[in-house]
Amino acid sequence: MDGDRACSHVAGALNAEAAIFLTDTEGLILDDVVVSKMSTEQARKALPRIGAGMDKKVIAAVEAVEMGAKKSVIASGLKENPLRNAISGTGTVISN
Repeated sequence: MDGDRACSHVAGALNAEAAIFLTDTEGLILDDVVVSKMSTEQARKALPRIGAGMDKKVIAAVEAVEMGAKKSVIASGLKENPLRNAISGTGTVISN
């Protein structure tokens, strides 16, 4: 199990407000645009279009929500205050 999957399981088990997944991009990028919000269903349907590496983060983000987290956020870990930014909704928010 990788760190993203571990995060999804912990966040889901705790019914967390958010599961945060930090990466080296602004969030999930599709068609050269950062996706700001998507549902778990939309995220699953987009998987064939998502590159290796990010696909694992999206799967973990979806699993976190399906297991009980209120939302998941995929955001840049390279910016100042990355957790604060992610909690405020910067990046890609995945929810039901």
